Amino acid sequence: MKRKFLSYLLCLAMALTLLPAALAADSGADADQSTPKTYAVTVADAQYGKVTASPASGKAGTKVTLTVTPDAGYALNTLTVKQSDGKTVKVTNNTFTLPAADVTVTATFGRLSLSASAVSVQVGKSTSVTATVSGYAGKYLYAISADTRLVTASVKGETVQVKGVAQGTTTVYVVMADTDPMTLERTEADPGAQKLKVTVTKASSNNTGSNHPWLSGGGGGTPVTPTSRFTDVEKGSWYESGVTFVVNRGLFNGVGANQFAPQQNMTRAMLMTVLARLAGQSTDGGATWFEKGMAWAKAQGISDGTDPEGNITREQLVTMLYRYANSPAATGGLDDFADAAAISDWAQAAMRWAVQNGILTGKGDARLDPQGLATRAEVAILLQRYVEKG
Repeated sequence: MKRKFLSYLLCLAMALTLLPAALAADSGADADQSTPKTYAVTVADAQYGKVTASPASGKAGTKVTLTVTPDAGYALNTLTVKQSDGKTVKVTNNTFTLPAADVTVTATFGRLSLSASAVSVQVGKSTSVTATVSGYAGKYLYAISADTRLVTASVKGETVQVKGVAQGTTTVYVVMADTDPMTLERTEADPGAQKLKVTVTKASSNNTGSNHPWLSGGGGGTPVTPTSRFTDVEKGSWYESGVTFVVNRGLFNGVGANQFAPQQNMTRAMLMTVLARLAGQSTDGGATWFEKGMAWAKAQGISDGTDPEGNITREQLVTMLYRYANSPAATGGLDDFADAAAISDWAQAAMRWAVQNGILTGKGDARLDPQGLATRAEVAILLQRYVEKG
């Protein structure tokens, strides 16, 4: 009996010796089970942009911020976060709370969208098109016309304003970009460029109201005739319609009180300024009255800017107008004119183009008079023909 009792005590002592180790092992197991589980944030590849997540993993309840970077010319369309079971996680201001599950972030990007695919505008009038940009804060929006002879275009905020200059159909490129300024050379290659077709129609002479380009203010519907404004413009003269045309479009101003000076020689500076105005450019505010017009003409390759105050010859006039029209192909001949041989080599293509399109009809005795000086009246008529013939 005594021996059994001693054995019992020995077993009890051994159990008490092992108890701390067992308790320690149990405590360690509980510690491992209490470590929070982390969940992954996977960002799917996107076309035309990318998204990054910070942090890329975390425990449930972690705030995750998504940084969205569209490619140049694109904007964010959709941004979604989903669990593997398809359940959607709410995203607010590009931030979401990580659930107790792995998630996948998916983004789609789209181009600039326009409220209209095509518009129509009358010669000398304007129309506006809204370009809606989503998720593209801080970027630049441009409208660049591919044919400034037909239209001019400008952007203010999200509004593209198009003004008709001559008849025809052209394309205005509406562009989003990351840099300012945007150059025309980049327009066609930029993936954000959207093509807006613009048809320019000739304004009806039956229109009335102050919005008509050549009507007087107040909506009376009476054309502003130069004979009522300028004392030196002869009513019914061969050049009266041309003077009416250029004055009412703001292309020409008078040379003094009630004077247009139709027989005064046109200078190179005058023509550069007039063509700049025709293209919708502001010519105000330069150090000289012709500085801005000349700078524009040089930049467009219309003139080299030499001798701005020198009188312009008829072949120089036609050549500058030809360059303004982007030097189109001309196949017509000049053999019907007695002085065709007097045309300078560099002016041949321009003179053929002007004759072929009825812009230049020649003087009496079948002469073109290429070396003769061009008057303000002659320039007014040529500009009227050029614009109206489109």
